[in-house]
Amino acid sequence: MDFDSELVRALQEDGRASIQDLAAGLQQPRAAVSARLRSMLDDGTLRVVAAVDPAVLGQRVLAHVSIRVDGSADIVAGHLRGMAETVLVSAIGGTYDLVTEVRLGSMPALYRFLSRVHEIPMSPTSTRSSMCASSVGSRSPSTAAA
Repeated sequence: MDFDSELVRALQEDGRASIQDLAAGLQQPRAAVSARLRSMLDDGTLRVVAAVDPAVLGQRVLAHVSIRVDGSADIVAGHLRGMAETVLVSAIGGTYDLVTEVRLGSMPALYRFLSRVHEIPMSPTSTRSSMCASSVGSRSPSTAAA
C-alpha cells in the first residue's frame, strides 16, 4: 500500500489523530506526514468534514425514495439534487430509475416532499418510499474496503 493510501486509511480510523500519532502509526517522519497531509488538503484530494447526528438538526425521518421516470432520469435527478432534504441521489437499474435518500423533520414533511417530487418536469410515474426505523450499524469506509 502506498503512503497516501496508508495516510487516508489512518485518518478514516481516527480523523482526530495528531500528526505525531499519524507519523508514529505510519512509521514515517512527522515532517513527511505533515507535508503530505497539507498537500492533500490544499489540492482537494482530502477534505475535513463534520458528521452531525441528523436528529440534532431536527431531521428525525430518514427515507429512501425509489422513483420511476417517464423521460429523462437526469432531469429529475438534477431537480432532486437541488432539494434541501436530499442527501444522495443515485441512478439505478431495475424497476425504478432513481433512488434518493432524504432526511426530514416529520412524516408530514415527507408527504410534502413526495408531492413536490411528483411536480418535477418529466414527471415521475411512481415512487416508493422506505422509512428507516432504526440504524443497525455500518462499517467505516476503511473496513468496507478490506
